[in-house]
Amino acid sequence: MSELRHQHIRLAPDVMARRVGNELFILNVKTERYFGLDEVGSRTFFLLTDGASVGEALGQLETEYAVDPETLSKDIEGLIRQLAEHELIQVVATPQR
Repeated sequence: MSELRHQHIRLAPDVMARRVGNELFILNVKTERYFGLDEVGSRTFFLLTDGASVGEALGQLETEYAVDPETLSKDIEGLIRQLAEHELIQVVATPQR
């Protein structure tokens, strides 16, 4: 995770995200792959795609939620891996503004 902490996340091309109630649905309109996130997952996703590095997002989430930092780190890494496998996000060195 140490290398990932300095990376940034952005939506992949042809991907849109929409909030429905407390959930978030992310859809790649080209591949028709989608993913649903609960309230905590949605908060994580918005932090990651709003320009914060993965490490900055982890720090913010640690202050917002009472969670073990190691568990949070593993969960975020797993989420990023799943979203990337579904071609919904891209992991980049620097964010696009």
